[in-house]
Amino acid sequence: MGYFENYRSLYPITKKFVHLNHAALAPMSTRVLKAIAEFIGHRSRDGEDRIEEHLGKMTYLRGLLGKLINAPGDRIGLVKNTSEGLNILASGLQWQPDDRILLNDLEFPANVFPFLNLKRRGVKIDFVKNRDGKILVEDLDRAVKPKTRLLCLSFVQFLNGFKADLEAIGRWCRRKGIIFCVDAIQGLGALPVDVQKASVDFLACGGHKWLMAPQGTGFVYVTEELQDQIYQAHLGWLSMKDPANFFNYNVDLLGSAQRYEIGSYNFMGFLGMIEAIKLLLGVGIENIKKRIMDLTDLLIAELQESGISVLTPLEPDCRSGIVFFGAVNPGDLYKKLSSQKIIVSHRGTGIRVSPHFYNTEDEILRLVDCVRDKS
Repeated sequence: MGYFENYRSLYPITKKFVHLNHAALAPMSTRVLKAIAEFIGHRSRDGEDRIEEHLGKMTYLRGLLGKLINAPGDRIGLVKNTSEGLNILASGLQWQPDDRILLNDLEFPANVFPFLNLKRRGVKIDFVKNRDGKILVEDLDRAVKPKTRLLCLSFVQFLNGFKADLEAIGRWCRRKGIIFCVDAIQGLGALPVDVQKASVDFLACGGHKWLMAPQGTGFVYVTEELQDQIYQAHLGWLSMKDPANFFNYNVDLLGSAQRYEIGSYNFMGFLGMIEAIKLLLGVGIENIKKRIMDLTDLLIAELQESGISVLTPLEPDCRSGIVFFGAVNPGDLYKKLSSQKIIVSHRGTGIRVSPHFYNTEDEILRLVDCVRDKS
């Protein structure tokens, strides 16, 4: 394990479980727990108002998240989750009847319903059919229509782990004049993301999966150009340039993406998120990616050697931290793994495995041994 050995001790879950389920809900590190405990302690013992200090830390967090995706901190807005972020875009653009949105048939519902909700406004939704579990630029190109305004897709698909070629898709969107929106929750924290290189206009991401932050934390990224096109569907006092001027009821919105932070913050969660992001940046996202690829390479090889069907696209450019494999009785297999304190997800006809950088080869082999025994 080498370089990653020192980090493993930061995750208490490793003392009891083999946690291979970061695509669902990630455990939190002791650094995150400490930040949350300190906040709770001050609130419960001292009751002091530290809002200025905490608002400063929110600025710091935006900068950390910007560093994670190669964006300025003022282009980051803090939200509760991916769904809230996507609804900012879906509800804010000025839609016309017969405008069209491109989605695909692999998406998690959170990346579908905010846009289906626009059908009541006459917006048409086109679903691109996956090809062998992949969403390809050429298939998007065949599906585009004259009134297609927006493409929204996941960086990594939640079930089979297919990783989209964001840079190629971003270039295609630029050529077509289509807004490019990315749901990053299943990749960010495990894989590098560069919104500048990929020409991303809008990105939404929750913190509780690969970022290993508390639930109820997330963020959006929006370009200045796109922000100018988004009608602010919801306003709050913290959306304004001078929020402390309580009796100034004139709408004077912040120029930054902070305008989407409309009310009191989940300070407890976001203070924990700071520590989670600092840890990931300290390890290095490229290092994390390599470690996860090594672990999933081992898993795939062992499953294939055992004659187990791997349902994840295996081309190197399509790979992520998710491996999905078939099982005759996936429900029974899931129960067996759970009884052995191996945490994975049962999804449909198979089992989804999603290791992070602190996991070990021995944990992967322990999983495979249990799968073989069940098979």
